[in-house]
Amino acid sequence: MALLKYPNRRIYDTGLHQYITVPKLRERLLKGETVKHKTTGLDATAEVLAGLVVKDLRQGRGPGPQALRSLIEDYSLSRGQLAASGDVSVSRDAQKPAS
Repeated sequence: MALLKYPNRRIYDTGLHQYITVPKLRERLLKGETVKHKTTGLDATAEVLAGLVVKDLRQGRGPGPQALRSLIEDYSLSRGQLAASGDVSVSRDAQKPAS
């Protein structure tokens, strides 16, 4: 079974031959399934997961600002972007209180 993201943002399950609901999509993504763009075949999983986070935030749920900052920092560090871009002047270690 494959999950396909259509240009209208709906997700189609090719095995069940139907569009799936947000709760079912969330459940399946948390189990490790992936989503592909219908038109390009490229992986759309991260984009869809980010959309679920945004949806939760709009409903007053979801991670707080610090969790999101940490996520972006971890992502940027893994891609070597922070040091190269100079966008962040304070590292996570410098933000920790002294013991």
